[in-house]
Amino acid sequence: MSKQSELKPDMLAAALEYAAMGWHVFPLNPGTKVPNGRLAKHGKNDATTDEAQIRDWWGASPNANIGISCALSGLIVIDPDTYKPECDWPDFSAGKDIPDTVICDSSSGGQHIYLRASDGVECDGEVGTGWQIIRNGYVVAPPSYWDGDENRPGGPYTWAQPPGLFEVVDCPDWMPRKPNGAIINGSAKADDDLMSIVVNKPLDLTDQKVSDVLDAHPAEGLDYDAWLKVGMAIYHQFEGSDAGYQTWLNWSTKSSKHDPQQMKSKWRSFGGSSNPVTMASIIQAAGWRRSPASSRSYEELLGPVTFLCRSKFSFRPPSARRRPDFSSRVLNGGVVDCRSR
Repeated sequence: MSKQSELKPDMLAAALEYAAMGWHVFPLNPGTKVPNGRLAKHGKNDATTDEAQIRDWWGASPNANIGISCALSGLIVIDPDTYKPECDWPDFSAGKDIPDTVICDSSSGGQHIYLRASDGVECDGEVGTGWQIIRNGYVVAPPSYWDGDENRPGGPYTWAQPPGLFEVVDCPDWMPRKPNGAIINGSAKADDDLMSIVVNKPLDLTDQKVSDVLDAHPAEGLDYDAWLKVGMAIYHQFEGSDAGYQTWLNWSTKSSKHDPQQMKSKWRSFGGSSNPVTMASIIQAAGWRRSPASSRSYEELLGPVTFLCRSKFSFRPPSARRRPDFSSRVLNGGVVDCRSR
């Protein structure tokens, strides 16, 4: 039994309060930092502000810890593990004006410093030694309780500067960041690696060619993860524009995953990855799906263009799942360079 159950905090009330603030919440297993896959199958991607859903989740598991999706909630969280001797956050932040914002003390002795995500700037990943910036992930929120492990004792998450008394403020100017990219060692890394440049650059496709690519992946035939990844690729191709959002809506509408109330927040969550899902990846996956609707070659889809593509996810179209003898390093998450001439 989780030690948390001895405390009997009102998790439901807290989750509803966060939702009322616009923070998207989802349940974690009691006493852990792990999403409850039985209640929220897709973890942080299922995070919501819907009161009925939240009541259902915590009605089924009253002691479930609370996770907050940073991207869906418009948050960026600095996460320094200050209990670690090697953590260099104190050195990095010395002399800087630390924002007077919402701050949580974590169960391990670290902190979560909540900031408002700035338009056009996405931050995610390990910055220094012993601290990171969380944008596309999630944080555990009070009054959650972590039971600990063999290395560290557990404890509660508590508010050092609680919401309601403190306002979440904008990212400070000194915060290391890179427009629409990753945080790397406290500074923006030059894109001098050819593969990185090509993978992260939208393809030169007409609207009709984009439509052809999407026709190769009917929304109603994809599982949830694949459906999301196509949305991510559209976001990347259109650089997060309204035109891209409308393209995603038009493609997605026939899918059972299409929820008009959640589409905008999911769209916003697609930005900021240093390893984005791209249209090149989607095209490459379509090349192995030889159904009558998608048997065209890369040349027919792209025209006279040369590109490199590196698949960084497991993308298995329905036809692949139906064939036990099907094998592809690309669709199974391997790394393949492909050239279309």
